[in-house]
Amino acid sequence: MTKVKSIEDYAKWVDKMWVSFDDTKRSDDRSLTIASLGLAGETGEALEHIKKHFRDGVFDETAFKKEMGDSIYYWIKILNNFNIDPMEVLQMNVDKIEDRRARKVQRGSGDNR
Repeated sequence: MTKVKSIEDYAKWVDKMWVSFDDTKRSDDRSLTIASLGLAGETGEALEHIKKHFRDGVFDETAFKKEMGDSIYYWIKILNNFNIDPMEVLQMNVDKIEDRRARKVQRGSGDNR
């Protein structure tokens, strides 16, 4: 089993493990499409576990973690497709949320609040 020590290691591992049917002829567009649809699907599966938690009072933590891991796998693949460093995305998100908090505009609508 591979042990990843950082998000960068994980991003490299994702590209190494990525299979898109005919791996020798995959295009960036095909990979991006499959990864995007995969992210949507896996996110939906993770949300099903949250729904069951609220609806039935049952939460399968292991299954939820697996679906969230699959979501992260596709998220990383999409970033890799555009050569975007995942840590840059995470830091930008931290900066954005901290700025909103400092300006007391965490709640509300609009991307640029």
